[in-house]
Amino acid sequence: MLTEHDKLRTFLSETREDLNLVVNKIMPELVSEKVLSEDLYEATKSAWKDLQGRFDEVSKKLDQVRIEELQVYGLSGLQLDFKIEAFHFLRRKFIEKLFIKKHRRRFMRRLLKAIDSILGSLSILIPYLHPITEFKDTLDSILP
Repeated sequence: MLTEHDKLRTFLSETREDLNLVVNKIMPELVSEKVLSEDLYEATKSAWKDLQGRFDEVSKKLDQVRIEELQVYGLSGLQLDFKIEAFHFLRRKFIEKLFIKKHRRRFMRRLLKAIDSILGSLSILIPYLHPITEFKDTLDSILP
């Protein structure tokens, strides 16, 4: 059975994959459609590349967080299971709709909100996570 720490580590890995998909698959299409500027896309790619090592560090720092601290922020037991299940449900929907532009953006937005529900709490416990959270928030704000 997976521990809370294992579940959160998996969540961080999947979040990294999802954000990578947005940056490297969806954003280039938005640039080609003239919805986003090339300069904004280049700045986004550079910022994203800069964050890659931070994911690994956050995963290591997660081991220092006690279960009691996770409980305070709803990141354990049934509360965490609910949030992870919602994230996985929206993640599956987003991937299913990835090639259907009409629906993709709606599910992408919902997925980013589900990511935020866990990242927001986790970044309180691991401040080193803040730049990733802020990147996700900025990404969400610039996407149509």
